[in-house]
Amino acid sequence: MLALEIIGSLLGVVYVYLEWHERQAMWLFGLLMPIAYLIVFFKGGLYANASIQLYYIIASFYGILVWRGVIKDRHNPEATTSIKSLTPVQWLWLVIVIVALAGVMTLLLSHIPGESNHPFLDGFTSSLNMVGMWMLAKKYYQQWYIWLIVNPVTVVMCILSQMYVVAAFYAVSFVMSIMGYRAWLKKYRSNV
Repeated sequence: MLALEIIGSLLGVVYVYLEWHERQAMWLFGLLMPIAYLIVFFKGGLYANASIQLYYIIASFYGILVWRGVIKDRHNPEATTSIKSLTPVQWLWLVIVIVALAGVMTLLLSHIPGESNHPFLDGFTSSLNMVGMWMLAKKYYQQWYIWLIVNPVTVVMCILSQMYVVAAFYAVSFVMSIMGYRAWLKKYRSNV
C-alpha cells in the first residue's frame, strides 16, 4: 500500500507541475495517477475518493480532446483553448452542483455497508474534485480556487485515515496550486 501511495504521489506532483505550466502532457499523468490512488483510497475507506479516480481517467480523456481542439465549445465553436474566466452565472451553477453532489455523496456514503471512514469529507472533496476537473478541461483559471480548497481538506482527511504520504502530496499540491493560480491568472490577464 505504501508503494502505491508513493507512486501515486510522485505521479501527482508531476501532474500538478505540468498543469501549472499548462502542458498537455499532464493528461497522461492524469491517466496514470488515478490507477494507484483508486486502490489507496478504497483500502483507506474513502470510497467516494476511490470512485472519483475512475472519473479522473474519463475526465483526462475529455481534457486531452478539449485541449487539442477536437471537442469544441458548442456555445462558441471558434473559441481557442486559451485560459478563460467563469461568468457569475457559471459560478452560481457550479456552487449549486458542488453542494448537491456533496450532499448526495455524503448521504450515500453514510449508508454504505462497512461505512466510509469520513463520509462528509469524502463526499465534499469528491464533489470539488469533479467540478475542478471539468473547469481544468475547459481551462478556467478559477479551477485553482477549487484546488486551494480541496487540497488542505484532503490533507486533513488523509491524516485522519493514516495515509500520510498522500497527505504530504496534497500539502505539496496546495503550495503548487498557489503558484499555478498566479501563472494562469497572469496568462489570462495578458490575453484579455
